[in-house]
Amino acid sequence: MEVGGLSPETLSKLDAGKKKSVLLDIRKFYQAVTEYLQKKLPLKSPLVKYAQCLNPEVKSLQQGASYLKKTAGMSSYHRTN
Repeated sequence: MEVGGLSPETLSKLDAGKKKSVLLDIRKFYQAVTEYLQKKLPLKSPLVKYAQCLNPEVKSLQQGASYLKKTAGMSSYHRTN
């Protein structure tokens, strides 16, 4: 895991116990952020699903076009409501 540009140098100056404690705190932070985002973001929204059409790695051109049409329909729905 990379924490930042100076972090490896800074961590190397700590004793093993303190280093482990800092890394565990960082891990807890990322876990808390992930849990928060999973609760707060509309990940189950169809709009999020269909926004996959913006992903250049969508394998099927037909699937991408289908998602794009659905996304356009969803965005016009959200503008009127």
